Amino acid sequence: MTSSFFTFILLAAGIVIGSMIEVSPWFLWWGLSTAVVFCLVKYRSGGRLPVARVGILIVITGMLLVSLSQQQQQRAEMFSSEQVMALSGRAAGFLQRREDKVVFSFAPTEPGMGKIMVHAPLGKDLLLPGDGLLVTGRVEQPKRATNPGEYDYAQYLARQGIFHVMYLEDPAKIEIIKTGNVSIKRWASKLQYRWIKFFQETLPEDACGLLVSLVLGNRAYLRGPIQQQFQDAGVAHLLSVSGFHVGIVSLFLLLLAKIFRLKKTSKTVFLLAGLWLFVFTAGLKAPVIRAAVMWTIAWGAEVVGKDKDGGAVLWTAGLLMLGFAPRLLFEPGFQLSFAAVAGIVYLYPVLGSAWSKKGKKAGQILAVSMAVQWSLFPLLAFHFHRVSWLAPVSQVLLVPLAGVSMLLGMASFWLSLCFYSLGAAISVVNAYVLDGLIFLAGHLASITFCAWNIQAPGGLWMMIWYGLLFLFVWGGPKDGLKQACWRRNIGFMSALCLILFLAFSAVPLPLGEVARITFLDVGQGDAAFVQTKSGQNLLIDGGNRVESENIQYDMGQKVVAPFLKSRGVNRLDMMMSHAHDDHIGGLGEIGLRFYVGRFFGPKLRSDTENYHRLVNILAQKEIPDETLTAGDILHLDSRIYLEVLNPPLNAHKNTRSDLNNNSLVLRLQAGPHRILFTGDIEEEGIVWLMGSEKELASSILKVPHHGSRSSYHEGFYQAVGARAAVISVGGNFFGHPGEEVVSYFDDQEIILLRTDQQGAITVRLKKDKMIVTPFLGGSQYVIDAF
Repeated sequence: MTSSFFTFILLAAGIVIGSMIEVSPWFLWWGLSTAVVFCLVKYRSGGRLPVARVGILIVITGMLLVSLSQQQQQRAEMFSSEQVMALSGRAAGFLQRREDKVVFSFAPTEPGMGKIMVHAPLGKDLLLPGDGLLVTGRVEQPKRATNPGEYDYAQYLARQGIFHVMYLEDPAKIEIIKTGNVSIKRWASKLQYRWIKFFQETLPEDACGLLVSLVLGNRAYLRGPIQQQFQDAGVAHLLSVSGFHVGIVSLFLLLLAKIFRLKKTSKTVFLLAGLWLFVFTAGLKAPVIRAAVMWTIAWGAEVVGKDKDGGAVLWTAGLLMLGFAPRLLFEPGFQLSFAAVAGIVYLYPVLGSAWSKKGKKAGQILAVSMAVQWSLFPLLAFHFHRVSWLAPVSQVLLVPLAGVSMLLGMASFWLSLCFYSLGAAISVVNAYVLDGLIFLAGHLASITFCAWNIQAPGGLWMMIWYGLLFLFVWGGPKDGLKQACWRRNIGFMSALCLILFLAFSAVPLPLGEVARITFLDVGQGDAAFVQTKSGQNLLIDGGNRVESENIQYDMGQKVVAPFLKSRGVNRLDMMMSHAHDDHIGGLGEIGLRFYVGRFFGPKLRSDTENYHRLVNILAQKEIPDETLTAGDILHLDSRIYLEVLNPPLNAHKNTRSDLNNNSLVLRLQAGPHRILFTGDIEEEGIVWLMGSEKELASSILKVPHHGSRSSYHEGFYQAVGARAAVISVGGNFFGHPGEEVVSYFDDQEIILLRTDQQGAITVRLKKDKMIVTPFLGGSQYVIDAF
């Protein structure tokens, strides 16, 4: 094991500790100086450097690096946001040019603000890094995740040192006031634009989107289900530039160097120049930088005649990257890239020596694939909550084909600069290769249960997994026969560990939990998820879906589906309380992405585009559509059931809103626990409900109609007698929730939770109590059984 490995681990540990514990940089500087002095004194006195003190020095260095970056964040957050401003500055980073907009980091001259991420429509002028700009727009803080499993844009930007965003609707709000100086970034950006334009001119839309993603890691041009198919087939890494892509580029450069018969020094200079040009063109992404640094160190070692240790090169590259940007450690791409290469460097020799004897080349290919998968499995489960069982097979089939397509794409582009027709002809050939990739990925992804959602593993399980891999490679006796037996035992333990994890991930709830209910934050809408200890899953509503020229979002895609994946859900039943868009819009996406056993709803339906889309998806997937009315019972578990309290058999008619008043009103009974779901019922529905002699008493009330004034009824609230109330609400023009609604719960000292303020609300039902936890922190509430 190289010293660079342990140095990397200690530095990473310091970064993790520093991100968890806030320590003054001045105190860390003092500790670092003291550790350095002690080490120097010991060294000057003729003794060996004390390992423990050197280790402490490295850990403190990691803590200091992340502490300095946190200070930058605190200074930026002190700036008052949510205001329209005209700011002058420069385009600071690479511009992500898409079909209809451009996204770039902007460094204002205003002191103390830090960088801003600007989202703007494409204008006539071509923006490039370094351009001096005058930008006018509303500066605000980026959206943070408010639900489990949701993509955290604020955290993603924070890792890049960006803490504010600006969204522009008019390209005229960006004015170029000064052209930037000549730089590698500007040249690389122009090159990227020309690359994409050439692919658009010479390839069909789907093939172009795939090749842009393969070569440049830009997925903005992908259309249809291609991205999901690659993910389900287990080769999603092909769509994000990484070490594999750098390897293909290096192969392309080596071929060119051989064609031009470059000598050793000239060859190295050419290779490094071409490689780093690609790194800049691809946008300086962490996996690409890691691979480029490794190739640079390896080629440099070759020039000076030094032996290349793959492990030492890998960890040295990691140390250099973390030294410049410590927050990269928390970037999924950084973690996956290093884990994959570590698997090839350390695991492959062990697996390859055993398997290559059985199948020679086929065994070696399988050994590489398995080494990568073993190294990545916990990280893939942790970050993406989804594992493809076909990944080893897909790697063998699709990775070589992707490599061929990339080589053809690079050759066609560079030839087109001098001989456009020849480059276009190669693109025609490449179109067939890309179509083959799409075809194979689609068929692999269509295999039943080719990919499986699993709950994220805990830290302890991940430590056990990687600890076993460490023992598999380095532990045990050194004698050949004994070591083989040792590795078989460790291999058996690793397989057992995997089986146990999969078994535990299949158990939806921890021991002691009877059921779990999560009220998701879907903005101005409703979505609630019920999960029982026996694995029954029920989704009640799915938030809104809007698709227009100016606004496009689908809460099913952005919030509900990621949440279900994070909970390891693969099969569920769906229910709509009523057919308004803010309740059913996201259900269509869930019907497409998940296996749905049954669908439930009230008899009265609507005539909206989202409803018809949902009906078509139900028919396409052959999902039974069942109608519920008052008196129906839906059993989820032996002791858990839902009682339907509304609507009546003869639906409410001629009310203020018939759809709202005919909402499904459900009371969940789980042992001694009762939770009341009320949809959007208004006064007429509430009055009928109170006169129906149905049992309403419940510990937790989902407040009707987002806390609307039209659903305010003190007598109803008193009849329910809830100890906690949940309002599912977001930004709106209706005045939800009404002041009198909020005042009632405050005056009665009833716990009031709002998804717009506290994010998702999770209710864990235990034997004799409920534990209510808001996602965005704050107080945790314990409610005794009803």
